[in-house]
Amino acid sequence: AVMVVAGTMLARLGSRYFFVDATEERLHSLSADTLQIIDKIDPKRPVLIEAYLSPNPPREFERVRRDLVDILQRFDALGGDKVTVDIFDTEVFSNEARDAESVYNIKPQEVPIREDSRQSIEKLFMGVAIKSGSSEKVIPFFYPALPVEYEIARTIRSVAQASRPKVGILTTDANLFGEFNFQMMTPAQDWQIVTELKQQYEVVRVAPDADVPADVKVLIVPMASSLSDPQIDRLVSYVSAGRPALILDDPMPLVNVRLAARREKEPPRNNMMMGMPPQPPEPKGNLGKLTRLLNMNFDTGNVVWQAWNPVPELPDLPPEYVFIGPGSGNEEAFNPTSSATSGLQQLVTLFPGSLQSLGGDGPKFVPLLATGRVTGTTPWDKIIQEEMFGMRLNDRPPRARLPREYVLAAQIKGKLAPQAPASTPAIPPRAAGGGDDAEVKPESAPTGAAPEAKEVNVIFVADLDLISDQMFALRQQAQQETLKFDNVPFILNCVDLLAGDEGFLELRKKRPKRRTLDTLELLSNQSVRDEQTKIEEAQGAAEKAIGEAQKKLNDEVDKIEKDTSIARNLREQKKAFAQSYWQNYFDREKDRIERETEQKVRDIREETTRSRRSEESRVKWLAFLLPPIPALLIGLAVFFIRQTGEREGVDPKRLV
Repeated sequence: AVMVVAGTMLARLGSRYFFVDATEERLHSLSADTLQIIDKIDPKRPVLIEAYLSPNPPREFERVRRDLVDILQRFDALGGDKVTVDIFDTEVFSNEARDAESVYNIKPQEVPIREDSRQSIEKLFMGVAIKSGSSEKVIPFFYPALPVEYEIARTIRSVAQASRPKVGILTTDANLFGEFNFQMMTPAQDWQIVTELKQQYEVVRVAPDADVPADVKVLIVPMASSLSDPQIDRLVSYVSAGRPALILDDPMPLVNVRLAARREKEPPRNNMMMGMPPQPPEPKGNLGKLTRLLNMNFDTGNVVWQAWNPVPELPDLPPEYVFIGPGSGNEEAFNPTSSATSGLQQLVTLFPGSLQSLGGDGPKFVPLLATGRVTGTTPWDKIIQEEMFGMRLNDRPPRARLPREYVLAAQIKGKLAPQAPASTPAIPPRAAGGGDDAEVKPESAPTGAAPEAKEVNVIFVADLDLISDQMFALRQQAQQETLKFDNVPFILNCVDLLAGDEGFLELRKKRPKRRTLDTLELLSNQSVRDEQTKIEEAQGAAEKAIGEAQKKLNDEVDKIEKDTSIARNLREQKKAFAQSYWQNYFDREKDRIERETEQKVRDIREETTRSRRSEESRVKWLAFLLPPIPALLIGLAVFFIRQTGEREGVDPKRLV
């Protein structure tokens, strides 16, 4: 009996202190960065972790609970006296549930559960509270996609630190801190990116008309194109002084299309809601002052599209949903040498813009995110159609195919080029950022620019939707592996990199690697390219046919117009008749050609789908048939070798 009890206790203790992590990504082992955080905990301010977990969660949350318990036990074992962990099995309406809500405001979350083709709603506890001294932080609920070790390690460091680095968010029209809703009379709600940053940093508002406080480590600037000229001058001064900045701008932000870089400002809504006469807004400034300083071009006139969709659950997304990943055909879609992007697996941008280095002398332009080559652009003003009752997305905007790799985010760092003379070309507000059709005119140098600037350190992202609340919600609730995007880790990595706080960069990327079949991925990419080429050929032929029909209409009208032998009145009548006749002909031809083209496009896509499924079926059969062949060959070889060995030394007469 003593041996059984002792063996059981040793086994339980051993599972905490001695275990084997056989996963390639070391998912169940605490990383070196986490161990450093534990080592730096002040023994005089130990950390208490209390976890309130539902004891028997549904299948979808079993892994979440298992990972939480596993990681918390690692913290408890390795933390010694510095870390104490208590795990409470918490049923709804139990004493533990009452304590969780009254002490830490941890409440059960209603989550949709799918089991055996049935859907239901269950209330679950998956909350963790972490305390150190008088400092306390709560992670109210762990969704399946949240990285457990990272969240706990970050919160431990946050409560154990005496002070935290300060990050500033510039107040712009994007309004990340939210605005009071006068119609619904509801208070302002911060974007979730602000809440996320507050877990690690002290986040402060920065007014665009005031100097940035000296203790701000990083300045985040959403929609710099919405700033006025004097405000852009201040931003240029801040950047040219070598202070780090994360700038996010967008030619077509879906989170609020009224913020589009080339769209004129609208009067403040709160004035109209309060019955005040609308005041004309201050015009947008010249973003070219900033992009010239950074020696780069930001095309605000066009939105990038890409014909690659790695999410089979969402097959009908428009190509302006640009996915970033090596599956696009670009092995360096994520810059493998930058700590902000190396190790990321998949990311999605919505209607992004593009960046391009201007070359020559100046700071180094390092691409961070890039597309594949089955790409092109769409004019920003053709995407949204304004109607009487609002705006809607254009289902078929004109898309130009320009097969090259577009850079969607880049770090610009290093020494500035020699300062320009007092008179420099500038880009007017309507072409802010220097798009291809930018109109250039001379303008005096910005008053806020520093004449003796030395270095810059900026990360510029050509998409605002990348940090929208939609991305955070998707991160929390994504169940399928194909819907787990690295948008949030990328942005947080950028802030950490600029702030010089790189302790979480690797830890944030720690999750199971999404493995795909390389052969099928290559075949899929090739089929996408072939499909796009055929569609473009069909659409080109349709445009040519429509152009010929239009030419017939114009020729007939011109022929009558030039016929001076006919009286003027009669000529006008004939011209009106010809216009009516040929216009009807043109409309019928155009309608027929468009129908035929749509049918061709459907046929091409169906053919591509059939071809892809045929290849998938072939690969599946090969995967089924090929693996047993080596074993069968070895078995046959062993059989014949043994048969030969058994025959050696035997009298041939006995074998007859």
